[in-house]
Parts: sequence; C-alpha cells; structure tokens
Amino acid sequence: MFAYETFPVLETPRLLLREITFGDARHLLAIRGDYRVTRWNTVPLLRNMDDAIDLIDRTQLAYADHRRIDWGVVIKDNLAAGMVARIGFNYWLRDEQRASFGYDVAVAFWRRGIATEAARAVAGFGFAQMGLDRIEADAYRENVASQRVLQKVGFRKVGVDQDWEYGTLRQMFLYTLTYHDWMKRTL
Repeated sequence: MFAYETFPVLETPRLLLREITFGDARHLLAIRGDYRVTRWNTVPLLRNMDDAIDLIDRTQLAYADHRRIDWGVVIKDNLAAGMVARIGFNYWLRDEQRASFGYDVAVAFWRRGIATEAARAVAGFGFAQMGLDRIEADAYRENVASQRVLQKVGFRKVGVDQDWEYGTLRQMFLYTLTYHDWMKRTL
C-alpha cells in the first residue's frame, strides 16, 4: 500500500502527473486565478503569486503530513507549456478505504481530454496503490463538462446535495466509482 515515501509519478500516453513545485507557481496562478476554472469550485480564487506560492506550500505540507496527494499535469509532447492542470485526492479515509478527488484544467487546454485521461490515471493509482474501495467526486449541476468527465471515467451519480451559497440555492451532484466497477471497465 502507498506510504507517502516517494512522490508518485504517473504517466499516461499523453500526460505526466508529477509533484507540484514552486516552479509551477505561475502556471498554478493562471489556472486557479481564472474565474472560468474556479467558478465551480469551493476554493477561493488565487489573486497573485503569493497566493499561488502559499497554495503550493500547503499542498506540499499536506503531502508530507499524509493528508492529500496533488499532482501537476504536463503534456509530454508540450513540456514548454508547463503545468496545464492539477488533480488530486482531497482526502483519504484509510479506515473506510475511500477518497475524494478534484481537478482543475487551464482554459487553454479545455476539451482535449486532459481531465479524463488524468482522472483515469489517478483512479487507477487509488485502487491499485492506495487500496481504495471507492473514490468520490462531486460537480455542481451547472458544471456539465465535469459531469461528463466523471461519467467517462466510470463514475455513477449517487445523489444530490444542496446548500445555500451567497444567497443562491446550489445543487451539487455526488458521484462514486467503486473498485468493482473500475475493474469491470479495465478488464
């Protein structure tokens, strides 16, 4: 089982998923500082380089404390573009063998299958290396693109949560992918 000793590098046919470093601050700011990317997230918009550096610092500390894993996503045949997305496990409940993940992709790289390809790699890592039985994710009702990504990876919608956010009632679709369902798709 994965023990956080060495940061896991994942590779897909087109992508390399690796540790997010301080050298990625400019790219992270471009991703998480763009309202079009973060409008469906429950995280605050990054405003400047200090925010980006702080987020990277917190990401690295959370990894060192064995609380999260966040990968920077680069395109192997376009390394000059730098980090074009981030994806990670937001939490890992070891006793329950479940985790949740989320992702952000730079607008310039939307509709290229990057989120789907990275999500498949992370799900595979979760089941094979972390011993997960279930991975959870969520997407706001309005975030149809993210819902499509989750469905392509094999997630099933299992519920709806709603809450008031800034005076507006928002609905969030809850998704899950089980180890059993993952194995049926990969055989």
